[in-house]
Amino acid sequence: KTMKIINQFPNRFGAIIIITLSTITYSLSAFPNETHPEDRSAMIRWAFNTLDIDHMDLLEDFYHADAHFVDPVVDAKGLKQIRAHYEHQYKAVAEIQFNIVNEHISGDTHTLEWEMHLRTKRLNKGKAFVVPGSSVLTFSGRKILYHRDYFDLGDMVYDRLPVLRYVTKKIKKRLHFKEKKGKAQ
Repeated sequence: KTMKIINQFPNRFGAIIIITLSTITYSLSAFPNETHPEDRSAMIRWAFNTLDIDHMDLLEDFYHADAHFVDPVVDAKGLKQIRAHYEHQYKAVAEIQFNIVNEHISGDTHTLEWEMHLRTKRLNKGKAFVVPGSSVLTFSGRKILYHRDYFDLGDMVYDRLPVLRYVTKKIKKRLHFKEKKGKAQ
């Protein structure tokens, strides 16, 4: 079947793009409308590790039209605002991979503990780094209705920009518990 598609296109590059896009569309649509919690877990892993600036249409298959997304940077209501947020954030992403290290499921709510492996042009001089975090996802059927991310914005952004790193280092130093001559300060 793939060879038939390729042979229909004089430009093989165009055929590869079509095959790639159809594979991505098929992969998400392969999950049934009413999913079991284990199917949702697989869908979460697949969607977040497939999403990139060129595949923002996945958001329409993954988020409910009335979804609410909150993280330390944004409070987006509705699919249009959520997509705008992802598009803005992913413009600078060179590489991103989510490693889900723990998951708890209670009814339609999935709570995830994850590590985001990230390389972006804007932060850390373009070098890869890891940001630990967690998410609470509440589903309506197979789509996310509520998504809340928790992560340390200071660790992700402020500590990776030279001027802000100096300031946050000074603040942390002043707040750090010190013990002097046997007495707590």
